Amino acid sequence: MSAHKNLYIIILSFIMVGNNLYGQELKDLMNDSVIEYIDTIPSLELIAEFKDGQMYLRWAPDHALTWYESTPFGYKIERFEIDDETLLPILTSRDTALVKAWPKEKFEAFASDAETYKYELTMAECMYGDVTQVQKGKGFALQNSEIENKYGFGLFAADMSFNAAVAGGLGYIDKTNVVAGKTYFYRVKTMLPDTLVEPGYITVQAKEELLPQPYLSSCIEGEGKVTLQWNRDNHEPYYSGYFIEKSLDNVTFKKLQEVPFVGGVSKEFPSHVFSYTDFVSNYQPHYYRIVGVSPFSIHSKPSASIKLIGRDRTPCPEPQNIKIVTEELTKSVTIEWDPVLCSDLKGYQIMKGTEPEGEFTKLGAFINKSSMTKFKETLTSTRGKNYYKIVSIDSAGNQGFTLPRLAAFRDTFPPAIPTGLKGKVDIDGVVTITWNKNKEEDLRGYHIYRANAEYHMFTLQNSIPIEQAGYSDTITLKTLTEEIFYKVTSVDYQGHLSKFSEVLKLTRPDTIAPFPPSITDYNQEKDHIFFNWTPSRSQDVIKHELYRKVNDKNWALVTDIDYSASIYKDYKVSPNNLYTYKMIAIDDAMLKSVEHATVRVKFVDQSLPEIVQINNCTFLDSTLVELTWTGSNDPKNKNIIVYRSINDGPLTVVSRVEKEQKYVDRISPKRSYAYAIKQIWNDGKKSGFSNTVKPQKR
Repeated sequence: MSAHKNLYIIILSFIMVGNNLYGQELKDLMNDSVIEYIDTIPSLELIAEFKDGQMYLRWAPDHALTWYESTPFGYKIERFEIDDETLLPILTSRDTALVKAWPKEKFEAFASDAETYKYELTMAECMYGDVTQVQKGKGFALQNSEIENKYGFGLFAADMSFNAAVAGGLGYIDKTNVVAGKTYFYRVKTMLPDTLVEPGYITVQAKEELLPQPYLSSCIEGEGKVTLQWNRDNHEPYYSGYFIEKSLDNVTFKKLQEVPFVGGVSKEFPSHVFSYTDFVSNYQPHYYRIVGVSPFSIHSKPSASIKLIGRDRTPCPEPQNIKIVTEELTKSVTIEWDPVLCSDLKGYQIMKGTEPEGEFTKLGAFINKSSMTKFKETLTSTRGKNYYKIVSIDSAGNQGFTLPRLAAFRDTFPPAIPTGLKGKVDIDGVVTITWNKNKEEDLRGYHIYRANAEYHMFTLQNSIPIEQAGYSDTITLKTLTEEIFYKVTSVDYQGHLSKFSEVLKLTRPDTIAPFPPSITDYNQEKDHIFFNWTPSRSQDVIKHELYRKVNDKNWALVTDIDYSASIYKDYKVSPNNLYTYKMIAIDDAMLKSVEHATVRVKFVDQSLPEIVQINNCTFLDSTLVELTWTGSNDPKNKNIIVYRSINDGPLTVVSRVEKEQKYVDRISPKRSYAYAIKQIWNDGKKSGFSNTVKPQKR
């Protein structure tokens, strides 16, 4: 129903434009609307539909508590005819109606047929079912949770049955002089007293429009199940639920559920489609279609049917006990495996690739399951790498793949150790190293390893061997270590690695600033700001410098701090000023660290207004209560906020008092009340609650 909020904004614009035409009368029409919409104010959402010469209305508050409290009081409906030329409401056409929920006794007639009237009875339980009674100040979270649940079930029942919406005082059929073709402006207000709730607005033309026919989009045929999907954005504006229907002959369809499918979605797992899964037998065709149910309980035409079949999606096991034999003289590869025991096995396919994680292509013809589980290939060269996979294929086309297997020809000698390493590091951190090229015919390339210290573990820099006898690397010059170390190994096509080369040590250019210190904790005390930090990890640091900036002024050096210190307290601070701090490390070469993270602290006056106590709370008469309290001499005082609790409910704001030391409240004799106050300063700070009092007779 929230999708109709834009219609309210349009109507509000029309009425604002027409103020000069209708003057004060039109202002009175809008005097309880909120021009600047505020999300925190409860509001009513309203939708409407014209059908069979009558206008159907549905509405609901957007807050559970507002719905629960409004139920006994009902709602007021106002209708205005819209002028075709000015597009403004005709004030003289105003018509009103008062709608209330059915009394509890009226629902008793439905109890004997709970299945037929399940939604009406659900609405009755939500409105009149017991809510946990809690002691004052305790258990409100539990009570609110119960009301939220009742609110959700009540709106669901209204979505499923328009009669349930009418029973709950959330629906109405306008049968009074509704003329086809004319446009009407409706406004619905809650009759809940002493509460600000934004009314619901809508304009609607008395023109009967057919619901769009729903349609199924992408559907999935799985193993033992089929999944129906339809677009959420294209259907949600029209339907609140759906019936899924199923047929064996595409003629006679049967509903799969008694309650319409809602297909909710959470914020954590959003989806652009509705999805419904039905479990079926494989290869038994079924026909499916959906029927949309509108918020007014109107059923759409069925969608076009779609034929779906559950299919076998489970592959046969992959071949086991694979044996690969290579023959150097004939350059041949022979692969054998055990037959796969699978009832629907069709046969096997050999796949070949040059890398275990690379692309594999079909090799040779398809091998029928009745043939020998053996394959042989003759190669033109044994220097390259040859990986094989065996695929089992069943009658449904499902495939079971083995892991890649290398067909390695016998070669027990690794390539020679790379020699003659040399290199340099330029001022931009670019490293260039070279070495003597190996002479082996089956050499595939080289691996390069790097470390920041000779005793560290060297890490591999290239996962794929490089062919050239040289390597270019980029390193950072902003580091604690001044040297960088490299090693190189050679590798052949059989995967044999040489031993490491000798270590190549290179020196970074001397442009390394010290590592910056890091402020780790900061906070405000009553009269100062303090912070801790972790010193620079660079070994050549001789001191830290602390800088401070006040508000938008320039940075200023506060002090030099000894390297061993770890805490600083700044007492030269004033309330409401913003202080920004940073620290810089300086090494023995007078190189300064880069500016690390700064911290910003606003020194805040932490004092609060004093608590003002209520002196007197008495009935003036049966409908008026007077509160008095002792005034405050605090110069920061701005006003007093008055809070009220109804029937042991939560305390809510009812008024603000600026100069007076009393307040008179109009009440209902049928309710119980309690009051409390708070003092608020000009800067917005509030005191705690005063004593809570109930009205007493004089």
